[in-house]
Amino acid sequence: MNLNTPHQTSGNSLNTIEQLEFQNGSLAQQHFVCVKNRLLDINNWFTICDNTHSKFCLCGIDGLEKSSALQAGDFIRIEVKGPQNTSGDGDDWVMVENIIDKPNEFSFRVRPCSAPTNNSDKIAHFFDERSTNTFGVRCTDRYVIVEINGRNEHINSEGLDMANSLRNTAMALGGFLFGSKSQWEKLAQGLLAQQS
Repeated sequence: MNLNTPHQTSGNSLNTIEQLEFQNGSLAQQHFVCVKNRLLDINNWFTICDNTHSKFCLCGIDGLEKSSALQAGDFIRIEVKGPQNTSGDGDDWVMVENIIDKPNEFSFRVRPCSAPTNNSDKIAHFFDERSTNTFGVRCTDRYVIVEINGRNEHINSEGLDMANSLRNTAMALGGFLFGSKSQWEKLAQGLLAQQS
């Protein structure tokens, strides 16, 4: 989709694409703005996903929830359903590393990172630091298209205690087989939905 998605070189990858067609480009552009605003409202993704998957919280460099605009260097705390991640004070964490904001395209890329809430340098996520997710929306002609792309997804199991290694393996395998695709499809559909 966009300049923000890295090349797939190893590990697992996942592509989620949803699109909506409008009668004309003006209507599509209006809806693009709406979808972009929803995409930026990370703290409400849980509601968009029908409250059935992970909760996401946008945090500043101190690890505390923030409501101001998304910036590179921000963190997203992920409360997953399942065993807690002790490296992340119970949660999984990613850092926003890149944002593209153009008139007809918006996207941001995240990468697993250590938790900003403690002094550990361990990656606090079930995927390791090679993995990325890119969230984006674009408007082209009469279409609004949402894409969520996972790249180079590798299980984070090296150098961890046995409990966290087993937890990350179970969470990643569950995501590979069942969870991630469903969660990202629900999020993409919710972001794209027209309000009645």
